[in-house]
Formats: sequence, C-alpha cells, structure tokens
Amino acid sequence: MLKYVFPDNLNLESKEPLYMLHGYGSNEVDLFMLNDRIPEGYFPVSLRAPYRSPYGGYAWYDISVDARGQFVFDNRQMKQSLIKLEEEIRRINARFGFKMPVNLLGFSQGSILSYLFLTFFPEKVSNIVAFSGYIHESLMAPFSPGSVRHIRVFASHGVYDDIIPVERARKISPYLSERNITHVYKEYHAGHYLTDENIADAMSFLEKRWRLNAD
Repeated sequence: MLKYVFPDNLNLESKEPLYMLHGYGSNEVDLFMLNDRIPEGYFPVSLRAPYRSPYGGYAWYDISVDARGQFVFDNRQMKQSLIKLEEEIRRINARFGFKMPVNLLGFSQGSILSYLFLTFFPEKVSNIVAFSGYIHESLMAPFSPGSVRHIRVFASHGVYDDIIPVERARKISPYLSERNITHVYKEYHAGHYLTDENIADAMSFLEKRWRLNAD
C-alpha cells in the first residue's frame, strides 16, 4: 500500500478525487502544498511513490546514468508503480466513496506516470494536469480512440528546464493530437519547477472542467 495525505476537512459532498503524484526524490507532502490553490470541487489525495531514492525522498522508478552519460530508466519499476497506483486509487476510492473516473495531477515523474495511466486505464481517468514531464512512448499502451474521448489534459513545461529539456515536452502535443485527445499545452519562462502563473492556469483548467461536469 502507498502512503498518502489528504485534507483534514472530510466534506466530500459533490467532490471529485484529485490524485497527486510527486516527482523524483520528493514525497507526498510536496504537491500537497498546492491544497489551498485547488478548486473547491476536488478532494486532493497526495500519494508517496513506492521506491526510495538514493538521494533522499521517494521515486516512482529508478534513474541511473550509463557509461555514455545517458539517463537509464527502470521500466520494470515504472510498470510496477503504475499497477500499484491503480490498486491504491481503487482502495482510496472505496474508503471515501469515490467512483471512477478520477483526476490526476503529476510533476515530472508523476506526470510521466499520469500519461502511462491514461493509456493503460483510459476508462479510469477523466482529467490530467501534467507539470514538467514527457511521454515515455515506448511503454505507452495501445488504446481505441473511443476510450479516450472523455479525457482532457493540461500539460506544461519550463523553457529553461535543465532536467527534462523542453524539446522532449514539445512532443506531447503532437502525440495527443494524433490520438484525438483534447488537451492544452503551455510553456513558461521557468526551469524544472512551477511558477505562480503555471499553477494558476492549471487550477483554472480544473475549475472549468469541474463546473462543466457539475452542470
């Protein structure tokens, strides 16, 4: 089971779950700091990744560097984290009385896992906010166009990101467009971190999506 944090106020009336997935070397408290910015229609649940990072904190999958200086990602751990995430979402949904589909908000590794979740479990996700990530295309699962018709994605990236170059993020929009997934892609004058403008735009996206669903 994955550890997680959620608001003390358990008023769940008319709320949708928003599962938050932190980045490499962080923990469940990190993105939960956005709690005060999240629109009232959502109930945020921030999850801790299952693997310990060698530099402190936690990770959804290990990252190493090969002899050529290239990053190597543990695809096995990535798949295992995806399975654990889906299982944990079902458990938490049962605890609080939520139903599928759910909403995901991820940063960096958390964004990458959110895109994977979209293709492996399209019927279980509604909206995705993906900060500072990219699409790990080699692991993405095939899916039918009809299975993703309801999904909306807000993707963003910093143009000065020195961890995940913006060139990788710029492949997100073509990938989603080719598969007819409705999305917004925005870039900000930032590095591998969130700006106030980026957060505000993401929260506006979530607010509009919730109000459309509530009407």
